[in-house]
Amino acid sequence: MTVATVIITDMPDNQFTIEGTLDRPEALNEPPTPAIIISTYLSSHIKEISDNAMAWYNQMGVVE
Repeated sequence: MTVATVIITDMPDNQFTIEGTLDRPEALNEPPTPAIIISTYLSSHIKEISDNAMAWYNQMGVVE
């Protein structure tokens, strides 16, 4: 079993960092599993995904 972890950390001024880890980095040299396939897709599209998420939130408006 392979575990892929994504960590999103809030930073000042509405910025953030995104990092990912695999519990077994050698899994990249083995036949692909869903964890590898999905985490690879996320990492290769992370800019678009995060931009879309922020745009979606901003479009909703903030209710206080």
